[in-house]
Amino acid sequence: MFQRRIPTKSSSVTIFLAPRDRQKGHKNEIKEKDTTQIIVTMIQSIQQIIHMNNHGVSLLGSEDDQKAVSAFTTSLLALQKLLGTGDQSCPLKTSADVDCYVTALPAKESLRHLEGKSYYIYNRPLAISLGNSSDIQLYSACTILNLAMAYHRQAKKTCNNLCTKKAESMYDMIITLLQSRTDPTSMSVRIIAVNNISEIHYESGRFDQAREELQWLSAAIHQGGPNVDFFEQRDLDLLLLNILVLLTPPHAAAAA
Repeated sequence: MFQRRIPTKSSSVTIFLAPRDRQKGHKNEIKEKDTTQIIVTMIQSIQQIIHMNNHGVSLLGSEDDQKAVSAFTTSLLALQKLLGTGDQSCPLKTSADVDCYVTALPAKESLRHLEGKSYYIYNRPLAISLGNSSDIQLYSACTILNLAMAYHRQAKKTCNNLCTKKAESMYDMIITLLQSRTDPTSMSVRIIAVNNISEIHYESGRFDQAREELQWLSAAIHQGGPNVDFFEQRDLDLLLLNILVLLTPPHAAAAA
């Protein structure tokens, strides 16, 4: 134990500081430095995750689907690792109650060969940029959506049922992941997933399931849920056309 004398106007006050108090302060400083380093490392990891997603978007644009799938998968595995080693003190937002700072914008060019016969499949993959804070849930949803589009296009190009099932599984995963979120970006990603999975269900003859999805889609669009940056007027018109066309089963349309 040591003494520190603090002078006052009339006298001096002696304060006794125990060595363990000094040690505690030193430990707090170390902990703060460790936390800062963890945050810096995680931000760097997120930047790498974003880079891999956006690289995959570029590969999709050049129709290199296999490499795009690899890039998106690498991004998702890195996200999974980040969540597994995350610290609760770090600013990783995953709640539906927080503001969304993730910037996700569709590519300018639509993907070729991801088209339906009589319906509109949303076919612009999502590029991501880092905002003021991180929303791991939304990062995941955007990357999964891109991966779903890659499989969906492979299914259209090759008539591969396995690719169709993978795309369906990915779209369904997004719907589940974002079901409790109401921010415009999350709603937009979910709208895209619901629209595209309804096409798969319709094509496979699961009309009741497709109708339920399109009824939700109609309500979401008319209630002003989507992010205006995600959809041009043409996109919204075609989504609404899907609702009109796909809500009617083929046998009913033929009878009419």
